[in-house]
Amino acid sequence: MWFDTTTEGHHRLDLDYAGYLEALRITKGTFGWQFLFADVSLSDDEFDVTCQFMEIMLDVFPKLFPEHDYEPLRARLAERVG
Repeated sequence: MWFDTTTEGHHRLDLDYAGYLEALRITKGTFGWQFLFADVSLSDDEFDVTCQFMEIMLDVFPKLFPEHDYEPLRARLAERVG
């Protein structure tokens, strides 16, 4: 699957269709969630807002949805922020 960000280009996602739908369900469509599954660096200033939204998601969602383990997404974010 591919993710088109328009301004940052196209990014291949490490997801198949079923995985995309599952990730969408888990992230609840949080802005920029697709970058967690793309081979990109989020350390640039242009991704500050995207990272803020994902950090908020990873802080709040485990409290709201304790049945899901958000640690793999937290690890993915850490890898991309570097």
